[in-house]
Amino acid sequence: SLVDAILFSIRSLFDAYSPLLQSGQLRMTIPDMPKSRNQRYVATSTFSNEKEVKHNITNHVSDKVNDHVSDKVSDKVTPQVTSIIAILEYCKEPRSREEIMKYCGYEHTYYFFKKHLSPLLQSGQLQMTIPDKPHSRNQKYVTVKKTNN
Repeated sequence: SLVDAILFSIRSLFDAYSPLLQSGQLRMTIPDMPKSRNQRYVATSTFSNEKEVKHNITNHVSDKVNDHVSDKVSDKVTPQVTSIIAILEYCKEPRSREEIMKYCGYEHTYYFFKKHLSPLLQSGQLQMTIPDKPHSRNQKYVTVKKTNN
């Protein structure tokens, strides 16, 4: 989940602080145990003031957090967007739920409908061929053609 992406382990924080440690701007309170849960970091005298310390640390950690979160979000979003595009392309001709599921490689009807077809129907990108009978065995789905106003 996104929360998991944001919550870093101690090892990740150590990695984020590494450049500051290597440059001598920070030092560890327990140098023999760099990844200890009780590890603390102290600014060295190379910084001119506390504001500079906070700024440097914030920049390093924030870069790591942004990269990590971006990777996690991309991993989750990219397949879903690809799936949406594939469904909309495939449904330019009316298709049954089973045809669409087989095309996309899904087996579980309820999950597929809830996670893929329902959002597309609600957003108006996909429509039913028999809207008055949503559970009809003859129901098919078709991509809504965009109109230029």
